[in-house]
Amino acid sequence: MGEHASVNDLPKNKRKSPLRLKKKPKLGVPFMLPNFLLNGLSIKIFNWLYYHKAKNGVHDSIIDYNSFFYPLDSIDNWNRIYGKRGFTQYQFVVPKKVGLEGISAIIKKISHYGKGSFLAVLKTAGPYNGNYLSFPMEGYTLALDFPISKGLFPFLDELDEVILQYGGRLYPTKDVRMKEAFFKVSYPDMNKFIKVRKNIKANATFESLQSKRLGL
Repeated sequence: MGEHASVNDLPKNKRKSPLRLKKKPKLGVPFMLPNFLLNGLSIKIFNWLYYHKAKNGVHDSIIDYNSFFYPLDSIDNWNRIYGKRGFTQYQFVVPKKVGLEGISAIIKKISHYGKGSFLAVLKTAGPYNGNYLSFPMEGYTLALDFPISKGLFPFLDELDEVILQYGGRLYPTKDVRMKEAFFKVSYPDMNKFIKVRKNIKANATFESLQSKRLGL
């Protein structure tokens, strides 16, 4: 969990200048790792070690924005740990009033199927801003990294159904396989966006594989 630090929270020698903490030497992944190394057992071991690296599971520190928001950037070519098949990130948001129940249901389903995520990021999201395809809604968003494997996408289709039950939606920016029907239900202002595209004739100029898949 992170909170913005005030000037008085900073070390005295950092209060008159931007926070510049000593950078740690970068580690690196020199080659693509074999796909079999990233499995349910190895993910459990990593998560156990990561959780227990702080005494009592809690560690307080002051760090810069980049280190907090992009922790993996401290490792060169970190994506190679997923092997040649790579990975996809699955990020969803559910309303605040059903946040605990919804996220618990997703995690239980993932555990039941023996899937695991090497990285998980949980955040709170502010109110919907009225933009037609805006992802956030007042609630909780969870991002999960899944190695590409046989049967993964059908499994994610099942997670989609759970998210719909709780009135949530997926983050289109990170999407590689969302179905059009799911997108239409979870983004009710989609048709307004399509109308704007037609009015400015963008539908004849800008398109992508994703926009075709989602019916935009």
